[in-house]
Amino acid sequence: MKAAIIKDFLSCRLYLKTYAVFSLVFMVVGIVTNNPFYSAGIFMIVPVMCLTSTFALDENSKWERLALCSTLSRKDLVNAKYAVGFILMIVGFALNLFTITFVTKVFLDSIATSSVFMILSLFYMSALIPLMFKFGAEKSRIYTMGILVVPAVIVLGLVSLFETRMDMILSNPILLISGLVILFIVLLIISYFISIKIVSKKDY
Repeated sequence: MKAAIIKDFLSCRLYLKTYAVFSLVFMVVGIVTNNPFYSAGIFMIVPVMCLTSTFALDENSKWERLALCSTLSRKDLVNAKYAVGFILMIVGFALNLFTITFVTKVFLDSIATSSVFMILSLFYMSALIPLMFKFGAEKSRIYTMGILVVPAVIVLGLVSLFETRMDMILSNPILLISGLVILFIVLLIISYFISIKIVSKKDY
């Protein structure tokens, strides 16, 4: 599985350079304009874009078929994608946290904001990975817009609805972290087992 993870990062290194430049531009814009949400949004989307690129490259090169002829199992293919997605998501969270803290100088708010965007990024990954295993990178693009829009609308609606309670939530980091951890585990487990089921039945 380690080899599959390294392969994903090496195979999309050209995309990573482009995304890195893209992210740096938005980070600088956020710092200069004193608006960290410029970078917050991009660091939520870039990990998803990078992961999607690995699926597209695998699909074009027929890599899964070759990998299954080696010592890699179908479960290894799934594990590698979730590992790559998790690594990218953690990097995005760290960059978000740095940028928002640099601008706002309020570490607790930065953690809360970065965590919200990380959860959104996690939702996108958890939804997209099974779809890409099922339909492939190209066919899954038709579902991407709905997956991107629906959770964003839900989060904005909840923030507006419970705006008066946000201070209470932010003042209780244990409650916030506990909720995020539970949500993280539930989303990850559901998505992972769906992917395992899809890949186990897929004809490569």
